[in-house]
Amino acid sequence: MRDKKIRALVEETKENIEAFGKLYDMLAKNIYSFIVNRVLNPTEAEDLTACTFEKALRAFHHFDMNKGSFEAWLYRIANNVIIDYVRHESHIQISNNLDEALKICQFNSRIEPDFRRYYLKVIKLINELPPKHQEILFLKFLEGKNNKQIAEILGRSHNYISTRATRALRALRKRMEEKGILEELRGLMPDG
Repeated sequence: MRDKKIRALVEETKENIEAFGKLYDMLAKNIYSFIVNRVLNPTEAEDLTACTFEKALRAFHHFDMNKGSFEAWLYRIANNVIIDYVRHESHIQISNNLDEALKICQFNSRIEPDFRRYYLKVIKLINELPPKHQEILFLKFLEGKNNKQIAEILGRSHNYISTRATRALRALRKRMEEKGILEELRGLMPDG
């Protein structure tokens, strides 16, 4: 249903560019969530979200629904905006204050409150990984995208994404073991 509505709004926007605002209204929250979970700075995330939609609006005439979904195209733009931001902003640091980060982070309702601190520790570890691992892990686990959707967003093959996801998970697991997070989590499990 949602995909059909987005497609209809894309068609409407082709006829009247002012209808792009409806696409913004429908998708801005998701794009903001994706960005804020990567940069953990609400002010910067708002700016980067606006930049994402501005770039999408300027390039809208290049978008072709036959080559993929509008939402995937928008996530691709957001991902590129984040990469550019991180590349040019050497002062970026993820907050070391977990209480502050807990207020900023957009949590999926499936995450139990007791695990949110660990969730943030994992986000910090993901942010320490190479960007090629970060984008896969954030799309897969924070945005809940499957490998097919990630492949569409990143413009890669499904096999490439599957291989890269495996490598990214392996790298994250290694960092979690080094920091003792896996052991802490095992201690929280009912039979652990």
